Amino acid sequence: MDNWKKVVLSALTGLGVTFVAHAYGPGNPAQLNAVPPGFTECAVDGGVCKVPAGATAYVVYGTNGKFATAQGTGDFTCLPKGWVATPSASKPQDLGIPDPVPNVQKKCYLQAKAPAPVAPPAAVAQGKKACFWMSNTPGNPWVASPMPAPDEAACKRLDSCSPDGGKASGGGCYKWTSAEELNKPAPKMACYWMDSAPPNLWKPSPMPAPDQAACKHLDSCSPDGGKASGGGCYVWAAEEQVKGENAKKTAAPPPPPVIKVQHADYGQNCAGKGKPDSNIKGTDPTKHIAAACDGKGTCDYKVDHTAIGDPVFGCRKEYVVQYHCGTGQPKKAAVAPEASGQMAKLDCTK
Repeated sequence: MDNWKKVVLSALTGLGVTFVAHAYGPGNPAQLNAVPPGFTECAVDGGVCKVPAGATAYVVYGTNGKFATAQGTGDFTCLPKGWVATPSASKPQDLGIPDPVPNVQKKCYLQAKAPAPVAPPAAVAQGKKACFWMSNTPGNPWVASPMPAPDEAACKRLDSCSPDGGKASGGGCYKWTSAEELNKPAPKMACYWMDSAPPNLWKPSPMPAPDQAACKHLDSCSPDGGKASGGGCYVWAAEEQVKGENAKKTAAPPPPPVIKVQHADYGQNCAGKGKPDSNIKGTDPTKHIAAACDGKGTCDYKVDHTAIGDPVFGCRKEYVVQYHCGTGQPKKAAVAPEASGQMAKLDCTK
């Protein structure tokens, strides 16, 4: 039978017959060993399978555990590629796929459905995720997976496009995601120019640059730029990206860090060497310096034992204060004995 087909096709070619492009082609996966659930027999070899207008037909073709798959639109003749040279209403296009079992009668099994677009975000409850397949129809839209994939692991096993995919589909691109992610609009790209006047904002290119190549041809700032602008900086970028960069340039600078006292101690070096001076009733050292220095960039604080008390009378005491500058690492200022009457310098400007 195959030899007869070759003779006929050769004769037709010699007569100048033009073969039309197939609306049908290999499915995904290309080979199966059984007819999956949901497929219905529609014809044996040579018969015609009717497909509803506008629907996508998924076809399984073969016999005895050897099946090939096809996908397309419109009515088709249940025959492998090359058997219908001149399609007609009574003998429509063939399946456009190789014969899975030559010289044996085979059957076609059909599942036809309209290729509904991915539901808009509002119609998908709580961002539900599912397995999607990049179809081979014009525009390659993502549609619900034609193969069973109830979870992410099953979907990844089918995928043949990412490095860690299982490639079980034999070539198809599969993705576990939500309709919201699939329906995200593509970023609006354009050519932008950096204004030479401060604060050097990115603005739409003043020179024609309809695509990335034209934009790069103008650019004089990157090593691979064409420098056609004579010195300007040009970049092909998304509108949102440019807005973000400009926002950074126009944002008010963060406030300078200021002092926040954590703890102050007067006379720790004299602990156990005497008794407090009972004639002086001073304020807690930490509260005293905090009241004087908190919130300032720098502070020269005069240690005064008459204000903060004398914890060990008769002993030369040091003064130590620990503080922070905003969210930075803790700092320390110390005054050697005798500290009273001397200055503790706190600085958050360095």
